[in-house]
Amino acid sequence: GPPRRRRRPGGRAQARNPRSTRPATEAPEGAPPAGGATAGPGGGRALPDTLQHAFLVAPPARACDVASRALRAVGARRALVFMNRRRRLDDAAGKLSAGDRRVGTLHAGMDKEERKTALLRFRRGKTDVLVVSGVAARGLDVEGCDCVVNLETASDAQGYAHRAGRAGRAGRPGVVLSVVPPREAFVMRKFGRSLGVRIPEGRLREGALSAGGAALVCPPGDPAPGAPASA
Repeated sequence: GPPRRRRRPGGRAQARNPRSTRPATEAPEGAPPAGGATAGPGGGRALPDTLQHAFLVAPPARACDVASRALRAVGARRALVFMNRRRRLDDAAGKLSAGDRRVGTLHAGMDKEERKTALLRFRRGKTDVLVVSGVAARGLDVEGCDCVVNLETASDAQGYAHRAGRAGRAGRPGVVLSVVPPREAFVMRKFGRSLGVRIPEGRLREGALSAGGAALVCPPGDPAPGAPASA
């Protein structure tokens, strides 16, 4: 039948939906929190325009090699590398440890002290690259991170935005790179449309990375506390 109506004291009758149990002050599911980032054109989370985005196409067997070259090309000082599968973290960390690059890992299988130590080493500049699983990265906030690399594609645009937001905190410039197999190149364009950002395909050539007609370079910055200054 029609919804029952109840009368508030001194007021007009108000329709009551018997199926609704959500308090009036609770935001609908999927709505951005009050005071948070605004939504992009496709309903996705907005990202600061201080970030440069690009994707590189590579078969899975060469993804780590391409990511390693890209990190060197953009001059990343402290980078977070995101993966979806924990079992691949150690293998990826080993492959990314090229030359004098110091690489650590962070995943849900670590205990509290191990996680604390991994983050502390990264924050203090004793680790240049931290390879993390998606679950372990929840709530991760590292000041001074200038580059994010998606070695495995985020599940959706919101996941991409949360990862990308780890770079360039407090309005600082940053670089967000994704290394994807050929079949996933269209996903990057889809994410870009949803978030209202350009994610062009990048090109590595002669030790430099460019995308959309512009060079991608991480901003110069002070070394992390406890880290040696660059020569």
